[in-house]
Amino acid sequence: MKSAIKVENGEFLKRIVPNGTLSFKKLSISDLRVLFMFFYRSLVSGLGMYTIIALLLTSHLVVAATPPKYKSGQLKGSLHAEYYSTDSNYDKAGGGFEKLPGENTFSFMSARPELVYGLSNDWGISGAFKYTYGQSENSSAQRTNSSITDIDGSIYYKLYKKKFYLLPQLHISFPLTTFDPNQDNTIINEGALKVEVGSWIEKKFLAHRFYAYLAYAYQGDGRAHLLPWEIGAYNSLGRLLYGFSALGNEVITDDELIASPQARSNRTDSLNGGSKKFYSVNPTEINLKGWVGARIAKNFIVYLKYKKSINGSNSANGQSIMAEIKWRILNPYSKKSIEETSGFKIDGINQDEQKALDNLPEVPE
Repeated sequence: MKSAIKVENGEFLKRIVPNGTLSFKKLSISDLRVLFMFFYRSLVSGLGMYTIIALLLTSHLVVAATPPKYKSGQLKGSLHAEYYSTDSNYDKAGGGFEKLPGENTFSFMSARPELVYGLSNDWGISGAFKYTYGQSENSSAQRTNSSITDIDGSIYYKLYKKKFYLLPQLHISFPLTTFDPNQDNTIINEGALKVEVGSWIEKKFLAHRFYAYLAYAYQGDGRAHLLPWEIGAYNSLGRLLYGFSALGNEVITDDELIASPQARSNRTDSLNGGSKKFYSVNPTEINLKGWVGARIAKNFIVYLKYKKSINGSNSANGQSIMAEIKWRILNPYSKKSIEETSGFKIDGINQDEQKALDNLPEVPE
């Protein structure tokens, strides 16, 4: 290391000397002043741009199932696991649900790893794939199926981030397994290309962050075009996090088999025990979801989530138990990254100030 950065005396970046002291005890000056002072000192001393960006210090926590959060150069990973089960369907009219015949059941377990990367402070991208194991049971047979079913990617842009947060996104999901009319195992995905264009909006109100999502979803293979939506709120209490939402979809353009839905239901009756979780004609649904989480380490958050359908038509009446782990893989805003990038050692930062370095804001101020 070239020199040491030391913090004391209530001032930030008071001076840089060859053997190095930079002083502050507490971040009490504005971010603009910090940026101006540090940019000037950095030009003189040769500190890198990562250090300039990183010392705009305020902190926030990432929360699952909310608008995606990213910063320039930051790479995050997540692993989402789900167990889903159903023994009934919502009827065509949407007025109630019907038990699957003969005490049939359908269930699946899935795992979905994902990476999110900030191309800049405004642009972000993500990529994921999904592995699913499904099982259906009826009075005469038990069918199973397992595969990597889909790969998907998204691109995000922070269109507005002052009084509220507006983030349009483009999401594309490509099926790796498609429906075969001659198959004799369980259907475990929709098996159709999906292109979704939508936008998140988020606003802090009464200590909570409220958000909404609305999109248009094109589906290939003659499937219905959908209107996915979600509204919810979340908050954090120290290391603990919690949130809740309502989500679902409506049909915009009819499925090509709207006049003869039995062409699909005949196959789901025999392969999925009659469940309309996948491969249904004009499905609509409304779900409720809640979650709790905890920051178990500096860069790790663990969530437990529960989702239950409450209404719908031509869709399954089911429930999901989910778990998720999120972690930062690359974080150019951490103390370690600043030291490695700039060649300067940072000494004497107290616990609160280190927490600010490690948890750069991920939602708009």
